[in-house]
Amino acid sequence: MKRKGLRTSFTLCSNKLKEELSRDMMDLKIIPVLRNQLRDKFYRWRRAKTKFQAIAETDLKFCGTALQRDCVESRKLKLPEIELKNFSGEAKIHSDASLPAEDKFQYLVQSLVPGSKAARVVESLPMTAANYPKAMEL
Repeated sequence: MKRKGLRTSFTLCSNKLKEELSRDMMDLKIIPVLRNQLRDKFYRWRRAKTKFQAIAETDLKFCGTALQRDCVESRKLKLPEIELKNFSGEAKIHSDASLPAEDKFQYLVQSLVPGSKAARVVESLPMTAANYPKAMEL
């Protein structure tokens, strides 16, 4: 029986025993039977729980070892160097007269690194055409 099934069985037996003990006219023959059943269900549940914990700990150790091994193996790979794009200083969007200032402001916000100091400062300004030049000065 699985842990959940054992736990459910234990709870049902416990409730039957509580119900019997709360009656005015208790059946003195059934109380020891229910108590023994409850004890048996508890011990079976505890054994299943112990086995489950042992398996879970083994799985965690295995996963940790596998992850560590994968990490070490991945470090052995020789990767090509990544070339970063260089910024020439020419701001194409800023110098495009056909784009409205509101759109330029939107492009500026999208190009900032989220959560950076620059992003927080620029995002503090309302996105209006009048605020775009102010944002560019910051």
